[in-house]
Amino acid sequence: MPDITTTLAERHTTHGNFTDNAFYSQRLKLILHSAYRWPDLDWPQQEALDYFCCKIARILSTSGRNIDDWHDIAGYATLVEKWLKGETL
Repeated sequence: MPDITTTLAERHTTHGNFTDNAFYSQRLKLILHSAYRWPDLDWPQQEALDYFCCKIARILSTSGRNIDDWHDIAGYATLVEKWLKGETL
């Protein structure tokens, strides 16, 4: 297993600057969490939307060309779709 310094350096390349990510993600979450219907969403829906914010923040902090970020957004959306259909996750 690589040491934490190596891991952080790799993540900075693929995920962008952590401070920028935190700024964008928290601002996006403030918007979502202040929405009138936010409390009406179930936990899986809220969690997926929070994950979207993290992934969007990474996209905004980098070139936006990391396929994994886009793939993850699709994955979280698919999980919510399956949950709404009552499928086993």
